[in-house]
Amino acid sequence: MTLPPTRQALVDAAVDVFTEKGLHGARVIDVTKRAGVAAGSFYTYFDTKEVLFLEVVEQVRRELAAQVPRARFSDAASARAWLYEVVRLQVTGLIEGAATWRMINAAALGNVQIATALRDQADPLTRTLTDELGFWAEQGWIDPGVDSAVVVDALIALIEQTVQQWCTGSDRPDLDEATAVIAGAWASILRMTPESVR
Repeated sequence: MTLPPTRQALVDAAVDVFTEKGLHGARVIDVTKRAGVAAGSFYTYFDTKEVLFLEVVEQVRRELAAQVPRARFSDAASARAWLYEVVRLQVTGLIEGAATWRMINAAALGNVQIATALRDQADPLTRTLTDELGFWAEQGWIDPGVDSAVVVDALIALIEQTVQQWCTGSDRPDLDEATAVIAGAWASILRMTPESVR
């Protein structure tokens, strides 16, 4: 989806402003100054900074999900290798954007309306994983008793919260170690054998 240049400039600036100041500390004027646009142009595209915030989260989620290759596999080994790669891509994206994700989580914890809007917002990664894991259950590659629509939210929350805990201050987890630990947890939740994820 391509946004008009001014709207995209506001969204891009807002990522930085919200990350630095949080949702509540950020002001519309901070965003427009960072974007290099007239203050009044903000209201051409957004009613409130909260609406802009939701657009920012949608863009961040799209960018993270866009890295995930979409494919259907004919064998369990290829599918499980894909799962490991998905975890690695997500861990990498979350490590690189740790401050932004912390800000998103803090905003959701501090505002019931934002939390509800984020929960209701379509997440392309959720859609991709739900579809893929449903197919895997049909193929018998994961326990058919695993409800993919239910477990995907838990898997995404697991990876987000784990990486957030590991990314404190200037510390960053080792990518290979973090991927192995989280992929192993995903395998357990999906009732796969840990060896089959590698």
